[in-house]
Amino acid sequence: MPKNKSLKKVVYLLGAGATQAEIDFKGVDINVLMKPNYSKQDGVCARVMKKAKSFPSLKWLYELKQDGRHIDIEQVIGQIEETNLKQQNQMAEKLRELYCQDITDNLEKAGVLKDPTLIKALFEMHQNLTNHNEELLGIISLNHDNLAEIASIEILKGLNLGFEFKTPGAFINQKLDQKIIKLHGSFNWRISNPIRIEKEYKKDQSNRLWIPPTVFKELRNYPFNKLLGLSFELLSKCDVLRVIGCSLSQNDWRIISLIFNAQRTCWNYCFEIQLIMTDKSGVEIKRNLGYLKKFITFGELGPSFAHFSSRKDKKHYNSFEIFLRETIQDFLKSSGTDENNLQNIDNIKKIINKGRT
Repeated sequence: MPKNKSLKKVVYLLGAGATQAEIDFKGVDINVLMKPNYSKQDGVCARVMKKAKSFPSLKWLYELKQDGRHIDIEQVIGQIEETNLKQQNQMAEKLRELYCQDITDNLEKAGVLKDPTLIKALFEMHQNLTNHNEELLGIISLNHDNLAEIASIEILKGLNLGFEFKTPGAFINQKLDQKIIKLHGSFNWRISNPIRIEKEYKKDQSNRLWIPPTVFKELRNYPFNKLLGLSFELLSKCDVLRVIGCSLSQNDWRIISLIFNAQRTCWNYCFEIQLIMTDKSGVEIKRNLGYLKKFITFGELGPSFAHFSSRKDKKHYNSFEIFLRETIQDFLKSSGTDENNLQNIDNIKKIINKGRT
């Protein structure tokens, strides 16, 4: 599609909640968030703590958890590494291994790796519907999974990661306009020249190119230094940043700083930040990050979104799914278009039809 200056330029920021939304959409009872979810299921932190009791050097973590303490695995790994002692580094490495194995095993169980419906529908929406008034610049992801890459290859017929890469099998078009910037790397990236992108996760964790969970996420080395710069460029050019499934907490300090500095480059006309999450989470972000501008909470996106955010029963709702369905339906109404007359929107139809049941 040719560039059009009148189009609203959009960037998405995806956190772990976006992956959880994919799992929830399938109705699978699996939690890949760090903390317990809305149904009080254990999160990644608690599961890692339980597995830690099998290792003498990590048993103290399990005992702390049994004492009823909340433990943030990212902060623990960061603090252990700061000592810079060999034994401590080995402990941090074992925690990283347990974290990686827990996430990959649960993604496999959830069945989202073969069919990430929501992110595929997002690409379909921008490719077939909102291209009349929006231009998708790219996605910045803080996740280590490859759901966005799978969706890009299937829907956009290519993959632009911001750097040259090789992958086994068929050639993949790497020259798409829409970039997927994986700031923390991925479970399926391997150190190589050029970087090797595996099609599937492998049990062997050696040579993996990722920044494991830690508060002190170091982005000085290639390709992470390049990805940081590309993220800044995307944000500096966009009109809207849509945050899906990211709490922008103290563990996300690097991305918060990135957003702040990108807004400062265009302070008078800077991009707005749409928070695609529950209003409770959105209000908390607005309160904690008062130095960022133009926050729009879920309920402020429009009447149909306010309906969900104001529900008195407080029943959990999938913000990512609702955002897609309501945005798509609003477009179809305003354009007078029947969804049945549109081509290549199979995943959009799944979301709309699920909303009718």
